[in-house]
Amino acid sequence: MSWLRVTRLYLPGLALSLAAAAQTVTFSSFGIPTPASNPNSIAAGPDGALWFTELNANQIGRITTAGSLTEYPIPTPKSGPYGIAAGSDGALWFAEFTANHIGRITTAGAVAEYPVPTAGGGPLCIAAGSDGALWFAEFSANNIGRIATDGTIAEYPIPTPLSQPLAIAAGPDGALWFVEFGANQIGKITVGGGIAEYPLPAATSSPDYITAGPDGALWYTQAGGGIGQITTAGVVTFYALNLSAPGASAGSVTAGPDGALWFSEYGLPANSGHRIGRFTTAGATTEYTLPSSIAAPYQIAPGPDGALWFTAPGANQIGRAGIVFPAPVVSAVTTAADAAIQIVSSNSWITIWGWNLAPANSDRSWGAQDIAGGKLPRSLDGVGATINGSPAYIAYISPKQVNLLAPPGVASGLANVVISNGSLVSASFPVLLQTYSPAFFAFTAPNQKYVAAICALKAGSFDYLAPAGAFGTGVSSRPAQPGETVALFGTGFGPTLPAPPAGQVLTTAYPAATRMTVLIGGVNAPVVWAGLTEAGLYQLNVTVPSFLPNGDASVVATVGGVQSQPGLFIPVQR
Repeated sequence: MSWLRVTRLYLPGLALSLAAAAQTVTFSSFGIPTPASNPNSIAAGPDGALWFTELNANQIGRITTAGSLTEYPIPTPKSGPYGIAAGSDGALWFAEFTANHIGRITTAGAVAEYPVPTAGGGPLCIAAGSDGALWFAEFSANNIGRIATDGTIAEYPIPTPLSQPLAIAAGPDGALWFVEFGANQIGKITVGGGIAEYPLPAATSSPDYITAGPDGALWYTQAGGGIGQITTAGVVTFYALNLSAPGASAGSVTAGPDGALWFSEYGLPANSGHRIGRFTTAGATTEYTLPSSIAAPYQIAPGPDGALWFTAPGANQIGRAGIVFPAPVVSAVTTAADAAIQIVSSNSWITIWGWNLAPANSDRSWGAQDIAGGKLPRSLDGVGATINGSPAYIAYISPKQVNLLAPPGVASGLANVVISNGSLVSASFPVLLQTYSPAFFAFTAPNQKYVAAICALKAGSFDYLAPAGAFGTGVSSRPAQPGETVALFGTGFGPTLPAPPAGQVLTTAYPAATRMTVLIGGVNAPVVWAGLTEAGLYQLNVTVPSFLPNGDASVVATVGGVQSQPGLFIPVQR
């Protein structure tokens, strides 16, 4: 019987160097019924459609993802509708720059307007805040405004005079972040009204637009070209875009469904105004040319259909950029304990390597919310895998690595591994399965040469079996003492008797069905007990030979005639 239970898997943390597949984009365009309407800002609504402002036509437009378009007039003539955003009340809210109003339109098209207290305030962009209110930038009055869904408005002066706040966006920290076009700064306002300002490095940045990025930071464009990142701590990093057309600049920017930033391009000459750009947080830029050379894309926003939607005032159109997501590609299948071992076994931990294996920016393991009724999940966030058609149990997902528990009962021999990422499915990848594929887990760098193992203490506590201080303060570790029994952890050590329930959280230990041997420092180390203590996780309780010298001692196990990987050790100290 096992004398110790553990719940954490020690995965090797290895990574492969893989080339990323290029993104493919398809464009569609939809003409606006009112001529020369000058579509400006666009946002996804709560009804699954896109809503946009028509600056010259004094209207609010609505377009479904199928391209059906409706227009709604604004009661105040020449109101100058500019920014638009979905509110927490199920309506759309928009800024009327010329009329100095904040407008509200229901999804049925009913419009209400609320005057901004400061005369000539000039509200431009608007965003939903974490407090359920809408926040807007008053370009002319040098204020940030807040309107509750009951129409109550408060205003907060910006400390820097003539800052000309333009765009505003909700940040991941619960605050609102805005660009100060005239003051060359990025501003931040808490929902309590506290304002902080952060100067930009270049004296002529003229920040233009801002959005929350996929990396927990804010990203902004600037009129002189380029794109910048500002962390919630106020640290700024700037990137030159080097766009293909002379005079082109990034206009609006938004986080796309693929984990990148997408921006519109504008500028002179005219041929510089018909592209959409993609910028990764690593600094890579790709440009996509629109079918219309007069589109002049202005604002861009993600739609509910996974596409990017944008206004194209030059062509009096609404545009759609459909991202064609590449299918997942499997490049290798290995035991999860060692990426060099490409032979695996049933009911063991394995790793799939490749790219596009999971949604962009995925990086998570299963949690309590994924394990219902003691059953292990067969998918995480739409990511699943099969081995010879049998579903595996998914423990960790990322675009380049997926860790899973192989299903039991898969016959030995060549098997086909298939991974699915939503509706996208990889080609089958061959992997060799055999009854035994023993491999020990190892600690992560810089202790990767040591087997993941523990030394038992009294009252159920333990020390990690590693050099003293290997994991820093607060984590107890020590070498093994000759003659004591330690626990080594691995996977692929074969069947147990009885067999564990398939795809279940284990509530008891399952002894190994096959006798195994372990050599420590080349000397036989008696195996006191071996078996599964967690799903797919083998525990070997082994007595360290009593006459080993001090130092690192190699560890090799053999089961069913198959040896575990070489090059792993435990430290020994008399």
